[in-house]
Amino acid sequence: MDLINYYKSIGEEICSAKNRIRFLMNETHFPTDGELKESVLRHVIRRYTPEHIKIARGFIHNGEECSSQVDILVYDSRYPVLFKEGDLVFVTPDSVRAVIEAKTRQNITDLRETLLTLNRIAELVTDINCFIGLFSYEYEREYSRNLIERVSEITNVGGRSYINHLVLGKNLFMKYWTNDPITNEECSKWHIYKLKDLSYAYFINNLLDYISNGAVSINHRAWFPLDSKERFKLDEISLEERA
Repeated sequence: MDLINYYKSIGEEICSAKNRIRFLMNETHFPTDGELKESVLRHVIRRYTPEHIKIARGFIHNGEECSSQVDILVYDSRYPVLFKEGDLVFVTPDSVRAVIEAKTRQNITDLRETLLTLNRIAELVTDINCFIGLFSYEYEREYSRNLIERVSEITNVGGRSYINHLVLGKNLFMKYWTNDPITNEECSKWHIYKLKDLSYAYFINNLLDYISNGAVSINHRAWFPLDSKERFKLDEISLEERA
């Protein structure tokens, strides 16, 4: 069994679908290109989720305010919905299991607007253990310290972060830890990893862990093919020290 290449193939599938869309379009239709890439990612995630978990686009409404549109909204279908028509839903915060912004490309400047948007949406579900993530198909640079500093600055809310997972291209994966992955001590820090051709799969599998109450972690050898991704850590930064 070759789990590493199995999970790399998921990333290859996502990239292939992304490129297929771009080949058929010209620049005047790039907004539609972005919407279709969101659809591709929703389709792939939907393949691995339990039956009671639904993947849509839509809005979160708490009775007083409504979020901006969420690119990929993961919710528990055992809860009632305020509105549903096709792939569009309005749901209440208690049913939300994940909020994902999907982007074709990000650079160090784009991250501010994208992460601030995610922060505003996340404020509606702060009482729930939600997966809050950014999935960017591409990232325009190799890693530099400026990246993790920028992410920690934008996501820092009183020494912690609502946002917990980022993919920046097929190699860079960021995870926010509240317990150190080695010592299990309480913490508040971002780690960034270079997972060659595996970042897409690690993002999806961490999402599945959130929505399955840790079932993925219990079976981690099946879901996370690397012995320890900490061996591939490029950098880390503490939010508590920067609060």
